[in-house]
Amino acid sequence: MNILMLSEKGDNISLAYKLANEGHTIELYLKNINVADDIHLSKSIKVISSWRPTLKYIDFVICDGTGFGFRAEDIGALGKPVLCASQGSDLFNELFEEKGKELLKKKGICFDPIENGLSLKAHVFFNGRHFVRPIFYSFENEGMVIVASSRPNRIKEDILRKIEPILIKTRYRGLVNIDFEINDIDYSIKSIYLGLNEIVDTFKEALDENLLDVLFEIASGVKSRIKIRRDYLISVPIFADYSQKFCEIDGINDKNRKHIAYNSVIEYATKPVWSNINDRIMSITARGNTINEAQRRVYRTIKNISVKDTFRYRENVGNTAKDTWCKLQEIAFF
Repeated sequence: MNILMLSEKGDNISLAYKLANEGHTIELYLKNINVADDIHLSKSIKVISSWRPTLKYIDFVICDGTGFGFRAEDIGALGKPVLCASQGSDLFNELFEEKGKELLKKKGICFDPIENGLSLKAHVFFNGRHFVRPIFYSFENEGMVIVASSRPNRIKEDILRKIEPILIKTRYRGLVNIDFEINDIDYSIKSIYLGLNEIVDTFKEALDENLLDVLFEIASGVKSRIKIRRDYLISVPIFADYSQKFCEIDGINDKNRKHIAYNSVIEYATKPVWSNINDRIMSITARGNTINEAQRRVYRTIKNISVKDTFRYRENVGNTAKDTWCKLQEIAFF
């Protein structure tokens, strides 16, 4: 499939790599000219200076944030499905703090802090008419543990039911990210963001179907449920010294490549090389029947990878999530 990816500064590069490795043709447009001049990618991803000429032969358009929504309807009118962009979603993201909260408050959404709240994020796709189950929940920062849930819950359903009519009006199709707190009786929303983020790198581990098929069907408005394996997912980002450039990466092979999401890597014929687009080299992912098993697997993969000079990562991703998970079980959230 021919895919056009529109990005502000390359946030969707890891997804571009995954789709290119599946054999798809990727053309990447970067709105930030400074980033576009510095970026170096594998030959399987073509960085372009103008995206409009590609619409003659492109099958699918993926955006990674605000800034492209004003063109989404024009692209859609040509019969090209568009993921994560609409005029309404751009406006929603830009005005959320100023006007979005007031609008949602009128719908009954609570933004007032609550006592003894547990922090977590919900990530759920929206197909233009309704939410696509399951809901993915993530814990922690600079690394994440993810669990998927389709089980009904009063608080979960209340949040989605109140947000859904607003999303329908935005004509948005894509990922919805909800940052919130919860206790045994109530919840409080911190923020809502419409757009792709690093969770896509991780949730591919759980898919029981093709990643591109899932994204394409959501953008086309026909997807209602995602087939997944019932596992815990974990993702650990790997960082390097931003002053370094073009450092070789050792230890990546055909066996562990499927658990790696590149962020700023050139994949030469001999071995991958990190280029300093940003200090995040890649993310390592794993899944397991328990959080402990997912932890063990992800750090086993990391120990087999090395980057010339130094690289850093959190060595305790998952520890906070285990405590939060137990508390969520106690209040019967899952």
